[in-house]
Amino acid sequence: MAVAAGISLSAAIPASATSYCPGGSGSCFFYNSNRGGAVHAYSASTPNFDGDVFADGGAGDGVPVKNNAASAANDTYSFTMRVYYNSNYAGVYDDVAPSSWRNLVKTKNNNASLRLFQ
Repeated sequence: MAVAAGISLSAAIPASATSYCPGGSGSCFFYNSNRGGAVHAYSASTPNFDGDVFADGGAGDGVPVKNNAASAANDTYSFTMRVYYNSNYAGVYDDVAPSSWRNLVKTKNNNASLRLFQ
């Protein structure tokens, strides 16, 4: 399994694709289900959400991302986004397929890291 760690995903995001994240950022989390509320975007695998907060207004603005996300979107076209329960890519997880979004189930409001992989 190839892992995208610490690299920019701008080349993996096609300009013509439907964007589920603001600005087509790569991957993002939403405070509420169904891509609602405040959002936080990521452009690479992230081993720990400590210090990251939701922004862009709406419910959850200013709230830490860690253990507070209810839905996630993946704007890449070739990387699967795996959302982990624990930091450092550990524990149960939810996968978000390329070019899609979903409500989190196993990691809803219990999420601490994300890994992008092919």
